Amino acid sequence: MLQKERRTFKKDKAIEYLGSCCWKCEEVFDRELYDFHHIVPATKEYGWLELRQMKWSKIKKELDKCILLCANCHRLAHVEMRENAIL
Repeated sequence: MLQKERRTFKKDKAIEYLGSCCWKCEEVFDRELYDFHHIVPATKEYGWLELRQMKWSKIKKELDKCILLCANCHRLAHVEMRENAIL
């Protein structure tokens, strides 16, 4: 399996693990429109670019700190966090 195929497989698996739809709007999107949002930013150890290169057990541990959001809802979540000084 090529590196790009492995990354795609891991992202698909991660999306499925977190419910396969946006946590907030509950819509289903193409994999490219999903982000993994850390519920408590201070617990973030890895971003997806680093995480996608790791074994599933490590990916799962980090995903357990996240919710799956579409890109739009993710941006809105960060606006709300800034407004409430949660970052």
